[in-house]
Amino acid sequence: MAGYAVQIQVEVRNLSGRLGEVSLDPGRATAWDLISQMHLSFPPPCGTFWKLAMEDELLTDKGIPITENSAVTCVKCSPAKNKQEDVVRAVEGFLCSGRSLDNLPFETHLIWLTLQSLTFSNIFNQSMDNVALPSGLQSLTFGCNF
Repeated sequence: MAGYAVQIQVEVRNLSGRLGEVSLDPGRATAWDLISQMHLSFPPPCGTFWKLAMEDELLTDKGIPITENSAVTCVKCSPAKNKQEDVVRAVEGFLCSGRSLDNLPFETHLIWLTLQSLTFSNIFNQSMDNVALPSGLQSLTFGCNF
């Protein structure tokens, strides 16, 4: 049909074989669009996220363009407790400096979205307006100065 761009089809595999496909809008699809669509189409278990490799290269930057029909291999990752704590400190830093969580590094943002328990430090006292909390969040604790 004239005026309609053909969507980018990405084949999704895991270590056991083919999971299926996801479709992305052409011309502006990025690694973040791909991972977002992956988490919708093939949700990993709560507390985990997908690490993606495309053509034997680990996707590590949100802005990497996805420009052609291709295949991606995903591996389920469960972040260690110390990595989760590092992410909470990074988020605190972003919020304290007025930066959006959209600017978090790729893996840091993915770990943020997997958190089930979130404890902010005693010095944290920032607005949480417009902050997308992790969807699987079960516990939220603020420090005494909030």
